[in-house]
Amino acid sequence: WPYPKSDLFHWIPVLNRFDLLLESAVRTFGIGSGAPEKDKEKEKDAGEKRPGNVQSVPFDAETKEVLEAVLRFTRCLWENCGNRNLYNSYEHLSDLLYTSDIDILEATLRLLLRPAQRLNPQRSLRVNFALMQERLAILAQNWGTKEYGLELPLLASSDPVDIPSELHALAYQFYRSSGTGAGSAATASPAPRTPARTPTSSSADGPIRIRVAVGIASPDVRRKLVIVRLLAIAIYVNVVTEDVAQTKLFLYEPDLCQKIADLLQPERNISFDIQTAAIYALDCIAHYRGRLGEVLTALNASANHGALMYTLRKII
Repeated sequence: WPYPKSDLFHWIPVLNRFDLLLESAVRTFGIGSGAPEKDKEKEKDAGEKRPGNVQSVPFDAETKEVLEAVLRFTRCLWENCGNRNLYNSYEHLSDLLYTSDIDILEATLRLLLRPAQRLNPQRSLRVNFALMQERLAILAQNWGTKEYGLELPLLASSDPVDIPSELHALAYQFYRSSGTGAGSAATASPAPRTPARTPTSSSADGPIRIRVAVGIASPDVRRKLVIVRLLAIAIYVNVVTEDVAQTKLFLYEPDLCQKIADLLQPERNISFDIQTAAIYALDCIAHYRGRLGEVLTALNASANHGALMYTLRKII
């Protein structure tokens, strides 16, 4: 951006065009709330409400190129313009969190990180992120690889990683909800559906787990998944309170800050993109008063040879 700082007011016609492009993609490919009407009717008949439809039809090359350009340029405007409260395409960005395209998902999260970082001074923005919290929590959760000795730094490394065959399989358990009333005990129980219909309230994390199981063996896909998780963590801790983050995130990974800080260690073969995402995550976590000391300790901030000083010298 070689120009002086601009005002988002002057870009309203462009942003309106971008909004139409995002809306068209969401509806055409049935992502999030843009699900086809026939799917909405099925959910209505079943008496269930899905938080959002995961993309099942991949983007064509032209649509993907347009979406990536829109998301990148919008992020550039966010970084170099004032009066950013005029931006109002959060509904479509929320839908794009349900995309199955890892590149579009990463670009969406990178854009969402900018307004999320302004939530503290701009409390009104919290309303725009309210519907995204559940999806962000799912994207930020761990992959269950710790029991196989695969910690986050190892998964993010550019070095070869031996992935156990168990991680390529997905085991899923759920309890079938009863649709019968209290007075229907004498009615014959219907035969179970074949194949079984997964309760919508229990299947929200299914697509994420499938994506990890399929892509974890590929170094490139695995590193992109790590970036997606780090960005989701950064956004999530900005949009929820510390108590909620403790319950949903840190309770299951009490050493999460240390794992993320390990991505910055000089002896590890970690790409610059992953280290940048790790810094975003640690910076956002440090906004919690109860986590600031933990982040500084993980970075060994008081030592001249710590990860923080190493990263600073590397940038300079």
